[in-house]
Amino acid sequence: MSNEIKLFTSEHCKPCHELLSLVNKGRFVSDLGDAGVNVVDVETEEGFNQIQEYNLLAVPQAFHGKKTCRLQIDDENEVLIITCKDDVPETVPESQEEKPQS
Repeated sequence: MSNEIKLFTSEHCKPCHELLSLVNKGRFVSDLGDAGVNVVDVETEEGFNQIQEYNLLAVPQAFHGKKTCRLQIDDENEVLIITCKDDVPETVPESQEEKPQS
């Protein structure tokens, strides 16, 4: 398996802009050590072709191989934390989380 993390984003995704800024500045860490980040814009032909392959439902989303990675921003240290190890539960996109009844 490649030691590359694919980060799927979109120009029209506001949260993606903060992630991209951190990645472009090299302000990211991963539990995979020296893994690189390959940013894929789903609005490009390459990105569009990968939507079905990765079953993308929302962006931003990251994968190592076919495994979903968890994305977290450490605001205090201004760093993106990417967690891809097997013992990390897959996250549910916020739009699909169950909301408590009022």
